[in-house]
Amino acid sequence: MLHSEEFATEWVELFSAPDVANILSYVVSCWPEYLDELPQESQHSIKTWKEPDITESFNLTLNDPSRRKKLRLGEFQPEVKEGAHRDKTGKAKYKGRSDIRYKPPVAGTAYFLIEFKKLTGKPGPRKDYILGGMMRFIDGRYSESQYYGAMCGIISENFEHEISMVEIEIEKKKDILKCHLDKNNSPLIEPSEFTPSARFDTKHSRDDTSNNIVLAHFFLDLSG
Repeated sequence: MLHSEEFATEWVELFSAPDVANILSYVVSCWPEYLDELPQESQHSIKTWKEPDITESFNLTLNDPSRRKKLRLGEFQPEVKEGAHRDKTGKAKYKGRSDIRYKPPVAGTAYFLIEFKKLTGKPGPRKDYILGGMMRFIDGRYSESQYYGAMCGIISENFEHEISMVEIEIEKKKDILKCHLDKNNSPLIEPSEFTPSARFDTKHSRDDTSNNIVLAHFFLDLSG
């Protein structure tokens, strides 16, 4: 088993900012293709689907071998249990369940995690994006020994307005999120350091690990 220092070294060797950019660009480019692949009835009803149903269905498009091989991409794995450990009785427990985990096409244990949240124009889902999504990277439930991760908002109403509202919520909760701030005291890194596919990045301190984590934030339009 790799120790955390070894895992982090392996992660840096396998993933760089350009690699993350390729992964996120691929995910964004697959979204309209995915919507076109759905049965016509589902193209209209998908706005009512729950996020896990959308994510698992979308992953079938992402993980299509013919698409991945063209770009020499690895495997996209949906609904992966994270943070395996034993409780006091010896039973297996997990810190959480990630939405999509990307494994590169080489041997090793490193991976890149994308957390999806459905945004409906209401305050509750925005709160979940932050406290049920971003916070899991920050407290180590997700990507404990990694340097990068991604948040994806699937927006079903008022696309641009909803992105603005998410930005406002991150600004309000920047202390809780342990955000690194720029010279203007903003937690948002614009443009993204990774790719134009991301609207912005956020960088966060972590208490229980030696590495900070940078999250790329990108959004998929379901409002049409």
